[in-house]
Amino acid sequence: MSDSGKIPVPPSPHPCSSEWMRNSAWFIGETARPFAIFVTASATGAAIVILAYKVSGPEAAVFLGAAFLGLGTLYGVKGVEGIFKTKADAEVQKEVAKQGGV
Repeated sequence: MSDSGKIPVPPSPHPCSSEWMRNSAWFIGETARPFAIFVTASATGAAIVILAYKVSGPEAAVFLGAAFLGLGTLYGVKGVEGIFKTKADAEVQKEVAKQGGV
């Protein structure tokens, strides 16, 4: 019999092959990091609210204010970092264009 009508199927990568390991590492990296960030942020938020609920009076307000001040500072610094990174990338692109690069 002739195999001319069959479409060749490439063999699947063996679990020990480097291609399979690269794909697995990519998948784990793409899913584990955001999941870990989400779980950590959720647990931290829940802990802050529960602790503030357990502590009564003005101490709870001071605690929540300090927690939110810390978070605000963290996100503010992250925003400034993004601004500086954008400026640095623009300078690199100008230099590459000036030198007739890629």
